[in-house]
Amino acid sequence: MNTLEELKYYCNEKQPAGAIMLTGEWGCGKTYFIENELRKELEKTHVIIRISLFGLSSIESIKNEVQLNWLQSYIDEKSETKGLGEKGIKTLQGLMNVANEETKNKFGPVGFIINKLSSLDIVDFIKVAPTIGNKKVVLVFDDLERSSLSTNDMLGCINDYCENLHIHTIVVANEEYVKLKNSYKGTNKSIKYETIK
Repeated sequence: MNTLEELKYYCNEKQPAGAIMLTGEWGCGKTYFIENELRKELEKTHVIIRISLFGLSSIESIKNEVQLNWLQSYIDEKSETKGLGEKGIKTLQGLMNVANEETKNKFGPVGFIINKLSSLDIVDFIKVAPTIGNKKVVLVFDDLERSSLSTNDMLGCINDYCENLHIHTIVVANEEYVKLKNSYKGTNKSIKYETIK
């Protein structure tokens, strides 16, 4: 079975038992493969949401990225115009920022209420689900080796999506650099990468 068939088979499982990892050297085309080949094969039945872990430094930042990207995909799937999700979220965030600035000391109690409402983070209200409409969601966590977080913490966070939320999850990484990264940070108290894998 080739890589595409293996990923399609995994994405079509009724309930994933865990995540699957796509490995390869930097520049070999892993991300291109996901964004073009896999997305094209599954576009009628699945929504692929790719999250780059590059530079993310907390579990909360990973969860926020997942929630925002899930919401963008949800809006795109429900609208006739692709890309509307990202534009809509940016517009809403911009309006909230303007409301924040404009109402700080204006409009008395009404301004105070608007100011408080505008300080809410829309991400707090997004519940990530394993489907959008009648399509299965596939979360792709790219650049595992480039995150600032420990591999154990990241894989624990990612595991929550596949084990508890039953979302098909693909991890994309240059495995040699993950091993190298962990060899510098390894202690007797941490679980080794080989065990987690």
